Amino acid sequence: MTVDPADPVVHAAWYRLAELVDGYTDLTTAVTQRARRLPPRRSPPMTYGSPRKESTTNSTTPP
Repeated sequence: MTVDPADPVVHAAWYRLAELVDGYTDLTTAVTQRARRLPPRRSPPMTYGSPRKESTTNSTTPP
């Protein structure tokens, strides 16, 4: 480790991590108890460019 564990920067990082864990735990508990709802899923983003060409040959019949 390159930073001394007693360094205030390390303490601040661990404190922030603990806040994130607490917040995530509270959110997941509320969602599972149906006290909070997540936003609806959005459709996947559109892709740009030319569409893929579909094969016009039928592989089950001989040429």
